[in-house]
Amino acid sequence: MKRIIAALISFSVIFMFASCSSEKNSSSLPEKAVVTESAETTEVTEVTEVTTEEEPVVTVIYDFKGLDSEKSVSVLTSDKYHIRFRCNVEGQFMYQDVYFDTDDIIVGTEYLNTKYSVLFKDQVQYTIIDDIYYRMPSEEPEKIGTADMFEGYGYIGSGKTELDGKTYKYDEFYQDTTKSTSQFLLDEKNELCAIISGDKIMYIEICDSDFNSDEIICVPKDAKEVSAEEFNTQFLEKVAGNTAADENSESGVPETESEA
Repeated sequence: MKRIIAALISFSVIFMFASCSSEKNSSSLPEKAVVTESAETTEVTEVTEVTTEEEPVVTVIYDFKGLDSEKSVSVLTSDKYHIRFRCNVEGQFMYQDVYFDTDDIIVGTEYLNTKYSVLFKDQVQYTIIDDIYYRMPSEEPEKIGTADMFEGYGYIGSGKTELDGKTYKYDEFYQDTTKSTSQFLLDEKNELCAIISGDKIMYIEICDSDFNSDEIICVPKDAKEVSAEEFNTQFLEKVAGNTAADENSESGVPETESEA
């Protein structure tokens, strides 16, 4: 049951990266961060308050030119990006594909042998599995928003760190919308390998902006709309069935054939 619940809430993982509490990250942050518009600008344009006390002022720069992570951070802080990553949930890897374009986003999740997607488009939320979907009604659609994981990023420093026994260089960013920090870990070719925020690690597999939004950020053409009850029933049955099959496979117990 715990694994089923984890699958049901796994969509929230990407938002935990976007909304990591400042309590976990504030130890490395200044009381006040001086914000500048570019690496060449010395004028203070804004001061952001942070909860940590008795720390020196740190400059937050929103010009990424010349950084080792320039290619990846420029994509992810733009109005259109695609990122595929995996992260550890309940001891197993969960994979997610995030396609973001301006105000629309679709997140495809693969976990416990189950695939499903959550779509936010035109201020409407859809949950999709196989060839069915549920459209979430809202009396106040303007309150249904999207979550841009990389909104408000600014560069604050670089360094080196260890991950899984390997040494990576990193560029570190402060996110003013969440008052948190993230490290972009890079290989020798400056390809993005992982993003670390607090105690969460995203292992990056794809980071680009080369996709057709009209074809991807949408409800599948052949998908059928169903009620919440029908969707939940089929979703739970699918997750439970896949979980049981996975557990049988791990234990070496053959899956029994269903009766006709």
